[in-house]
Amino acid sequence: MKIVFKTYLEVELFATEAWSKLGVVPENDVKKLFENAKFDLEGILELEKETKHDIVAFTRNVSSYLGEDGFIMGLLRLMLLIQHMVIYTNKLTISSWKIY
Repeated sequence: MKIVFKTYLEVELFATEAWSKLGVVPENDVKKLFENAKFDLEGILELEKETKHDIVAFTRNVSSYLGEDGFIMGLLRLMLLIQHMVIYTNKLTISSWKIY
């Protein structure tokens, strides 16, 4: 289970880095995320009991380690949830979205 959340974190970090290259997220914020983002498996499992959703529990747990910089994870939470819906339902496509 830990490898799944480690992969989620890596995906979110590199997605944020890509957003930075597009000028959406400041480079300094990306640096802070790479330096400080981490998670606690036990904490995620406790949150999942409350939220009934693994990804919501994951992003809340990671955000708790980021302090004031956790707001970025809130934005990423939405992106990750949308990606999750696309993968598991095949009912959405975000390929045409443009964020400027």
